[in-house]
Amino acid sequence: MRSAVTPGNNAETAVGLRCVPWFRWGIAAIAALWMTMGCTGRYFRPAPPPSDVPIRYTLRNWPYSEYWTGIVFNGSKIGFSRFRLLPSSETAEHFDIESEGYFRFRFLALDKTVTMIARDQVGPDLKLRRFSHDHHIDGSDQHIEGIVENGELRVSISAAGRTSTRRFPVGEGVYPTSAATLLPLYGGLTVGRRNDYRVFSGETQTVETLTQEIVAYEESDLYPGRAFRMRSRLQGQEVTTWLDAKGRPLLEMSLGGVIIAYLEEERAAKRYLAEAAISKDEALLDFSRIRLDSPLPEPESIRRLVVRISGLPESFSMPTESRQQCRRESDTSTVCHLRRSPQRGRKAPVSGPVADETYLASSVRIPSLDPRIVAAATAAAGRSVGDEEAMVRLLIEWLQQNIRPEATDAFSALDVLERKSGECQGFALLYTAFCRAVGIPTRVVNGVTYSPAHQGFLYHTWAENRLAGRWVAVDPIFGQYPADTTHIKLIEGEEPAALVPLIDVIGHIDIDIVEVETVGVDSPGRGSTLKRPPQAAPSRR
Repeated sequence: MRSAVTPGNNAETAVGLRCVPWFRWGIAAIAALWMTMGCTGRYFRPAPPPSDVPIRYTLRNWPYSEYWTGIVFNGSKIGFSRFRLLPSSETAEHFDIESEGYFRFRFLALDKTVTMIARDQVGPDLKLRRFSHDHHIDGSDQHIEGIVENGELRVSISAAGRTSTRRFPVGEGVYPTSAATLLPLYGGLTVGRRNDYRVFSGETQTVETLTQEIVAYEESDLYPGRAFRMRSRLQGQEVTTWLDAKGRPLLEMSLGGVIIAYLEEERAAKRYLAEAAISKDEALLDFSRIRLDSPLPEPESIRRLVVRISGLPESFSMPTESRQQCRRESDTSTVCHLRRSPQRGRKAPVSGPVADETYLASSVRIPSLDPRIVAAATAAAGRSVGDEEAMVRLLIEWLQQNIRPEATDAFSALDVLERKSGECQGFALLYTAFCRAVGIPTRVVNGVTYSPAHQGFLYHTWAENRLAGRWVAVDPIFGQYPADTTHIKLIEGEEPAALVPLIDVIGHIDIDIVEVETVGVDSPGRGSTLKRPPQAAPSRR
């Protein structure tokens, strides 16, 4: 029999709040005009290069100082961005790269607003000197700043009143990701040129390698004149950009054409902010949902589930452990056997080495040592301290009674605690902080789970507790201990950088139900097994 904390009045609301956590940070880097990469042959035609001599500029005589782009996601306009290159007010030797992104879209009938503002100070060689970034999402704020000195990049990250610092050795220097469209013209714009750069990403707070290659010179009906086609790779993701002779990005696309940017006038870029019905077709949900041909039984009635996942990148490895056993069936499909996590049981080893201190650590996103978190967690756990199972139940019950499930994003568990609301990732962050505060090793996981309301799988975030030597899946927004069997884990990790592999997954995978074993909620031991033939791949676009 399934045992879960009763969700009460929040249950029906929470059903609609399956969320797509990668979207909070990834969209700021790229932008949009709807088309698919499969159609590029129709729209782009080879053109003779203008000259064998590379087009090159220095920052002092750069051919433009500003441009605006419109942003479309999955066919719906969701925002705009502005880019500016200016001499620094601090010193004549340095320059400021200012980039702003404003996004507004509807998700599950709710308006969501994202603002990202960044200022990177660079030297005449485009290498980063100092920076200041501000991110605002659904009422939550995050500030990131840093400086490069003596071959080291020092970064400070602040959210919900908490600050942490990170240090990166950068040797001869590092470039900001905002300079990505400047580097080709600075280094010499010509077909065949390929370069690797070390860059700092403010979205993921990591230092990575950016690879750029100018692969063609083309004309198209989608932009005026002719342009250099550049292929860029960063953190395993690929972006294609068409640059004019001044180095301006006329068109840029990523996620296989799902997110694309196009150059436009300032007035047109801002117009959408005045339109109340922007993205009224909920493009994000439509794109991310993994539909099934026929509905599953109620998730809480499923004891065992076998699924076939197709469309995963070859480099993507599904997590395998006691609850979820996955194996590659071919280059294009993976079969996973899932069982409900046991609530109790004898001590059992966890797959692979586990360092408890890793899953008890405090951070900006999960500030488990903050006095406000400790006080709330201790009060919620009451006199059950020492009984881990009892504490888990009480912490979930406290969240169900005190935190409203709403489609509002958060940078930190403290945002959720202070605002008393959050979506699935917010619930998972606060629950993890509470558990760590009372000494229970806990981690955040991301994947998909079945939504009866949408008759398909949606992307979702939950948590896992290490109890009696096992990892037990817990879904705090649904009040589920253990989480139902339809929770399919794709990745682990609480930091933004951990979500990067999902970019190549969302919108590209299909899930076929191979076998379902159900058990009556009120009659443990009685159930039925349903075997399904392979489903035709459903269309999600």
